[in-house]
Amino acid sequence: MTISRKHAQLRFTEQIFTLEDLGSRNKTRVGDKVIPPHVPVILEHGDIIVLGSVHLRFEIPGTPDTYIATK
Repeated sequence: MTISRKHAQLRFTEQIFTLEDLGSRNKTRVGDKVIPPHVPVILEHGDIIVLGSVHLRFEIPGTPDTYIATK
């Protein structure tokens, strides 16, 4: 109920993961920062992605949790 059908898009290109808000009504966040619509943001292991009221933790398989960058 809080996420639109096409809320955001996760992409993997050239060993980089990006997240792009597709113009959602209730915004996409990485951590505390709102992603502007249609501007891809690079994701890092351990980032918290917020889509409406849904919170997700982005993890890259095989990456140890000690790798989590502080922001």
